Amino acid sequence: MMFDHDRVLAYNYLQNKTSALSLEALQEISRLQDWQDLPEDFADYRQSFTECGLLLEKESNAAADEEKWQQDWEWGVPSALFHLSLRDVDFLSVEESTDRQLGKVAAAPQPAPLLSNQAFKSVTKLPELEETQLMEIMRKRRTVRDFLDEPVLLTDLSAMLYSGLGVTGVTQNEATRLVLGMTPSGGARNPYEGFVIARNVSGLPKGVYHYCGAEHSLGLVTTELPDRLGDVVGKQEWADDAPCLIVLCAFFERTMWKYDDPNAYRVALIEAGHIAQNVMLTGTDNGYTVCPTAALSHTELFELLELENNVTHCPLYVLAVGRPDRNSPDCNWQEIDPASTGSIL
Repeated sequence: MMFDHDRVLAYNYLQNKTSALSLEALQEISRLQDWQDLPEDFADYRQSFTECGLLLEKESNAAADEEKWQQDWEWGVPSALFHLSLRDVDFLSVEESTDRQLGKVAAAPQPAPLLSNQAFKSVTKLPELEETQLMEIMRKRRTVRDFLDEPVLLTDLSAMLYSGLGVTGVTQNEATRLVLGMTPSGGARNPYEGFVIARNVSGLPKGVYHYCGAEHSLGLVTTELPDRLGDVVGKQEWADDAPCLIVLCAFFERTMWKYDDPNAYRVALIEAGHIAQNVMLTGTDNGYTVCPTAALSHTELFELLELENNVTHCPLYVLAVGRPDRNSPDCNWQEIDPASTGSIL
């Protein structure tokens, strides 16, 4: 809740509803505690409070959702507020985002893109970089949102999935057995599952698949695909032509089992970046562009992937894979030498 002049704004994060209450209404609802019969003089408030989600009726669907949430989510209200308030939000189109940036440029200069060392007392020049194969691959990685009409090879998709989500070993601690992969995971809890939405992958029928890192296999979830792939990533039209999407879904209960500290929520989010970077670099090495996005249509993805627990299972990151169109505006960039970065500060 927050105060706004002579009223209070109340936000129900489970139902994603914001309501404005008078101070009188706030005083009335504060009389209620847990489950109880409503006072006789509360009739005038009952309908309005129920509609805005501030009053739950026992054995209602809303009450069942509340009970499930309290049972399954172990990281408290602040992380829950962040987690749920970002589901299924509306995103700006490319045109709207461009207009917004132009308006900001006209109003105020943007922050500096990098922090220079020139103001420090001393500056140590680092040795020249050795151009290793890994360094070359990392330098080539770019997000190109225009794809050629070519399939993703199943062998290449296999490598991308394994590099991000494959199981490479097992270990044992005092309490349990743990699996290991190519990316770090807090407490080796590995909260992510990978899914593939395959529109044009050679050797793989169209459909939605679950990737098992231990078995290195794809399990068919459904043959039904959305009419437009962009619909599952915030209606971004550029994703419609992607041959396939790799979806990273968090299964937070794995991390919750060991850590009841809400900071573990942040750790789990960071892990998606570790996985995605491995997938992107492997894709780059095989001649693909792998385009990450966190602009997701969560409910559509949840249903498409046939996830089971809408409290602790959540699609968080999507990687669109395809051969890049080198005529794309995204390819209009200039390479710079590490020693000349001062020219862009």
